[in-house]
Amino acid sequence: MKDLETNGYAKNLHPFTDEELKFFEQTVEKVKDLELEDRKNVFAQEPKLRDLIEQKLKQVAPNYCTSNYCFYLEKNAKQNWPLALHQDLNFPSYLEETSKNIRETGFWFRINLDSSDRFTGALKVIPQSHKNPNKIKPIFLDNSAGEVILFKPLLFHGSNKMTVNHRRRVFQVLCQLK
Repeated sequence: MKDLETNGYAKNLHPFTDEELKFFEQTVEKVKDLELEDRKNVFAQEPKLRDLIEQKLKQVAPNYCTSNYCFYLEKNAKQNWPLALHQDLNFPSYLEETSKNIRETGFWFRINLDSSDRFTGALKVIPQSHKNPNKIKPIFLDNSAGEVILFKPLLFHGSNKMTVNHRRRVFQVLCQLK
């Protein structure tokens, strides 16, 4: 958690077993063709997913719990877009009461189902930009399949368009202090 506070992100976390990752794969099959708004509320589609993530979150950050906000996104040859560097300042209306607190004290729990790098749309961030927005040099957070990356909502983050034919699937959950 020190890296999360200092740099705004932490990586190289592999809390899920192969069996648990298969459950994520099964959930993809349930949600991948849903409309965007429904893919922003994955817990409503698969409540067991929340239990699994909560269990792992206790191991990684025991003072935190998941919010109701979990979304699924996929980049592939047909759905391939760049995402400009930004901070997450707006959340769904059902988080409105605590959104300022979540922005400042919460973090994203990002489960990467596929490996990614700068060529396949990996997350890019500006380290420490959640504390000092004047920092300007982004880095790519290459990841292996099954890796979890934590990052602060106020950390400047984005991704490039993929330049190779690849699939990048991610579940991302907003976590908050208990």
